Amino acid sequence: MIKLRSIGDVVYNTAIYAPLKRYFPEAHLTVLVERPSYNLVCDHPDVDEVLCFEKGSFWKQVQFYRRLIQTGYDVAIDMHEGTRGAVMCFLTLAPVRIGHKFAKRSFLYNTKLDFSDLKPRFPIDYQVALIKKMGVPFDHVAPFIHISDLAKQ
Repeated sequence: MIKLRSIGDVVYNTAIYAPLKRYFPEAHLTVLVERPSYNLVCDHPDVDEVLCFEKGSFWKQVQFYRRLIQTGYDVAIDMHEGTRGAVMCFLTLAPVRIGHKFAKRSFLYNTKLDFSDLKPRFPIDYQVALIKKMGVPFDHVAPFIHISDLAKQ
């Protein structure tokens, strides 16, 4: 699950974690975010692993991209719609790479979903619509930020 940039968009993205885990209970959910959003998702009970992309030296970025290539993901979902997220999705080499059909970089996905019929109006609606098109049912759409016991102290 790739969601870069805006902290607010990452908060919206948390609304899809629990429904995904309910629908795919055996899935290992890895979320890829940038450093400012890391603490929003690192303790989320439905997230198994968090990858943190940091702009840094050329070699750090090469190491990060190498990890994406070598991990062996089954499915990669680009929730970002930007160039970097699409390239990251492609570099996972996942057999199923999901993204928005109308994204300019949709050629990097092999599963392109059109959710215009769901008529999303707000940012959270776009993220939910993409997952709904994968067949994941939603009873209640609400972002969820988990605060660890350590953070509460």
